[in-house]
Amino acid sequence: MYKMCQEGWDTGTTVEMRQASYEFIDFLESSWIRLAEFYPAKHFDGSDPKVFIRKYIQDRFKFHWAKHEPEGPGTGGTIVGVMTGGDVIADLEAMIADTVTALFPGNESIDLNLWLKQWRRKP
Repeated sequence: MYKMCQEGWDTGTTVEMRQASYEFIDFLESSWIRLAEFYPAKHFDGSDPKVFIRKYIQDRFKFHWAKHEPEGPGTGGTIVGVMTGGDVIADLEAMIADTVTALFPGNESIDLNLWLKQWRRKP
């Protein structure tokens, strides 16, 4: 998925770059939701994992968008959407790594250090 999205990011066209980020965010969201299935129902804030994770993503978008426009909404230009997408991706990648680490400590079938190294390495 990363390599597919990289083609969109490499275009340098804001619309295509943002679309690639949204596609990758959707992939990361689905991955995190799948990991959440290892937890009891309503484990995250008493809600369905999909609801919790989607709210998290929406909140991260709001934060990063505002962060990139310190002069107020609409002042950062079209690049703000690209930068915000990248920041949300980084947040989701970190949350997935944290979740995997929490779910599988001491699990002999998974080498967490190797998994984390591979997860953090971009193709």
